[in-house]
Amino acid sequence: MQYLLILFFVILCTYVDVFDENDKKKNLMYIFLCIVLIIFAGTRFETGSDWRAYTSAFKEVGTLNQLFNGTFTLGSMRMEHGYILLNSIIKSLGGSINEVFLIMALVTMGLIFISCKKYTPYYFVAILLYLRYGYPQTNFMFVRQGICIALFLYSIKYIYEKKFLKYCICITICVLFHKSSLILYPIYFIVNREYKSSILIGLMILSVVLGFTNWIRLTTIFTPDKIDASINEYLNSGMSATLSIGMIEKIAVITIALLFREKLNKRFKYFKDRKSVV
Repeated sequence: MQYLLILFFVILCTYVDVFDENDKKKNLMYIFLCIVLIIFAGTRFETGSDWRAYTSAFKEVGTLNQLFNGTFTLGSMRMEHGYILLNSIIKSLGGSINEVFLIMALVTMGLIFISCKKYTPYYFVAILLYLRYGYPQTNFMFVRQGICIALFLYSIKYIYEKKFLKYCICITICVLFHKSSLILYPIYFIVNREYKSSILIGLMILSVVLGFTNWIRLTTIFTPDKIDASINEYLNSGMSATLSIGMIEKIAVITIALLFREKLNKRFKYFKDRKSVV
């Protein structure tokens, strides 16, 4: 019920976003919506598929005193050092996993809202899309991945401004919360080139096809055993691609964006800063 109320409010804000030019009112509504989404995700209790895993990890984490005297090490935990250090700090201050979730939601949603406001004048529409495709997953299921996605979204401005060092700093912080973020380093060079629409469509089709296979298991032939174990853990967790409404929607959104890329280029500077090649 609460989620439906939030969804209704975001839809109302989206209407204001498109048809109302009162910036002061829109900014106040934007701040209010950000606070609501932070509280809704950050104060959850026994909600989300990651609840047990993160709660269990928090119980095993040592305090900062234990970290300094050597009775506890960041490497003794399965999760990344940045996330474990955050847990250790919160635990040392007398907090609980609830404060960890609240801080993660605060940072994740804060970065998402700042980025949407910067990248598009229709920021409520952007939040509506985030609510549809990312909010439940990155705040109730994969909070470490969620904060990495939010920070990567924020760092896109450094790709546009060609500030490689600042981009690397952002991605390094991401890696401290989820090792899979290593793949984001070369993205800086990949997206700084222009591609034909036909190539992008071909890559989209290829990615969908590969999503229904276990091609990634082949990478374990060339990777260290520790990485092999992480890959196999994900592959054996039961998560696999399925032809769903969500996938069809995403394909449709990308296709529409490519069809209208020239108009989008002219209207939104962060869509692409060079002339499209069709």
